[in-house]
Formats: sequence, structure tokens, C-alpha cells
Amino acid sequence: CVAICGSDMRHRWVLALSLVLALIAEQGLLPGDGLPSTTELVHRSGVSQISVRRALDELEQEGRIVRHGGLRPT
Repeated sequence: CVAICGSDMRHRWVLALSLVLALIAEQGLLPGDGLPSTTELVHRSGVSQISVRRALDELEQEGRIVRHGGLRPT
């Protein structure tokens, strides 16, 4: 599990973003493979749902993931 240390908590979404990128790399995920749910990412990263959503927004804007409505990101 990843946790936030120290007093600098301004960019907690970066922690969630790093976690998602690590999951993609470690699990060898390919286009179309699903990622864990937002709730699962919150538990794994130790940051808020808002921070996880921000991380997913950033990854989507960069073209690294695609989100489909209420489905898990891929």
C-alpha cells in the first residue's frame, strides 16, 4: 500500500497517478484491459476519491487511459 508521508500533501493526485501507472506496468496491462475501480484505487493509494479522479482525468487527457461511462477505466 502506498501512503502519504511528510507535510507536503498538495499534490496527492500525483500519488494516485503513480500508482495507476505502476499497476499498468507491473500487471502488463494492454489496451482494453480494465483497471481497478476508483474505490479500490482509493484504498490502495490512501488518498481521497477526488485525488484518484484527478489522476484518472490527467491520464485520460494524456491519452493513456479511456473511460467509458460508469465502467472501469481501461
